[in-house]
Amino acid sequence: MSADVRADALELVRRAAAAAQEAGDLDVFLGDLERIRVQAVLGAARVQTSALDFQGRSEAKASARDQEDDRLLSAAEFAQLAGVSVWYVREHKNGLPIVRLTGGRYKFSAKGAQRWIRQRAGG
Repeated sequence: MSADVRADALELVRRAAAAAQEAGDLDVFLGDLERIRVQAVLGAARVQTSALDFQGRSEAKASARDQEDDRLLSAAEFAQLAGVSVWYVREHKNGLPIVRLTGGRYKFSAKGAQRWIRQRAGG
C-alpha cells in the first residue's frame, strides 16, 4: 500500500471517528475498529503459519476460525446459557471468558462460555 493511499484511508477513519463522536456512538465505532484490527492481525497470523508443520497449521487455522465465528454475549445471556444468576456472572467476571471493550464495558465469548460450562461439568 502506498503512503498516499494509507494517508487517505487514515483520514477517512479520522472523519468517521469524529462523526461517531458527534453522534454519541464513539464507543461503538471504536469497538468496530478494534474488531477490524483483530481480524487483520489474525489474517497476518494465518499467513505466517506457513512456516509451521502441518499439525501446527491446522491448529492455528482452527483457532483463528473459532475466534472469527465466536459471538459476544451479555452478562444476562451468559447467565442464561450457564444456568447461573446475572449477579454471579458480574461478581465472577474475571474468572469467566470475558472480552473487554472500550469504556470499561465487557462481554463474554460464547465459545469460551461453552468451554467453561464443560469444564464446570467435569468434561
